Amino acid sequence: MEEIRRWIDLVYPPRCAVCGGFLSPGRGDVICSECRGALQEVDSPLCRRCGVPFSTGPDEERLCESCLRRPPAYESARALYVYEETAIEAVHRFKYSGRTRLAEVFGPMLAQLAREWLPADIEPLVMPVPLHLRRLRERGFNQSLLLARHVAALPGYELDYLALCRVRHTPSQSVLDRARRRENVRSAFGVKTPSAVKGRDVVLVDDVSTTGSTLDACSRALLQSGARRVYGLTLARAPARRYPINFKGPWPNGRPMEDIRTKIRTLEAMHDEVARLRRNGRRLVFTNGCFDLLHPGHTRYLYSARALGDYLIVAVNSDRSVRSIKGAGRPIMPEDARTEVLASLGFVDAVVLFDEEDPLEVIKVLVPDVLVKGTDWKEEEIVGAHVVRSAGGEVQRVDVVPGYSTTDIIERIRSGNP
Repeated sequence: MEEIRRWIDLVYPPRCAVCGGFLSPGRGDVICSECRGALQEVDSPLCRRCGVPFSTGPDEERLCESCLRRPPAYESARALYVYEETAIEAVHRFKYSGRTRLAEVFGPMLAQLAREWLPADIEPLVMPVPLHLRRLRERGFNQSLLLARHVAALPGYELDYLALCRVRHTPSQSVLDRARRRENVRSAFGVKTPSAVKGRDVVLVDDVSTTGSTLDACSRALLQSGARRVYGLTLARAPARRYPINFKGPWPNGRPMEDIRTKIRTLEAMHDEVARLRRNGRRLVFTNGCFDLLHPGHTRYLYSARALGDYLIVAVNSDRSVRSIKGAGRPIMPEDARTEVLASLGFVDAVVLFDEEDPLEVIKVLVPDVLVKGTDWKEEEIVGAHVVRSAGGEVQRVDVVPGYSTTDIIERIRSGNP
């Protein structure tokens, strides 16, 4: 057999399943050494719930922004590789180009990760994330099942690829943003035989996790059908964003000023910073808004808010959030521009983006000492007031400067009467 393989390799030289480069004949390799070396393993620090790797912040495991905002249904999840560059190419070749031989490389490695990471005393049901029948017919195979077979070969593990099914055909997750991915897979999965999962620990296997929405949707279906716990295991995991916005030039020395960039935080980074500030006895002030066109009404309001404590956190509605509140045509300034301008103000200490229509989830995570809104808000209508007060904080209303309104400014510009 080895002699036959050598002759075949001489006639049809083997190529790397990822980059297409030539491989040494007769060895049975699937991936070249260059591609193997370019794959970046997921390593600490990472989110202790979803497993997303961090590139900044404390060198310790903690909860990421997504898990702080919306804890997933699964117990925890881990991945082999960071979903960047070579890992992206490998997944795409595996998934879309039919390079199923990659399962023979990555499957055993995924099984090794499961053996090292999962609790030693469980005998789980291993389940691949299912494809809809239409997608399965188009592709000809389920890449998650090819990986799951290797994990299920571990002692005490059992494979079930029929109980969990996709009950609704959905567009590919790869073309959607975070919010639309979550909506796309809502109620997309079901369990045909609940008795198969009742009381069982389940290990869900998938090729890649970007936002974790698919694993979460599958986990909810399994838990609703009686599963005890669900764990997620994927070949690759998208990393946490280094900064919540993209800075656009030109900038001095070709890069944004560091003191501005470091003010713009993800929620998980802000959560860690708040804990540090509290240990140092700092009084934390919080406010929020769209801040579409920054004007003196905004700056005086923020200056007054900062005077109520030692550290001012400004939560800013994302572009998606502004559109849902203000309608088409807003915001005028995109979120990266709005956060950059706010971070440039000396009396603003930190800026956090949020996608929801109101900042309630952010307030629940940060729990500031002082929640500030303008006097144009009735006290009983201030979002998050009950959260702050129940934690011993206070709610303050700051006078609004008359004569300044973003909406009025925009209308005057549009009418040609600025």
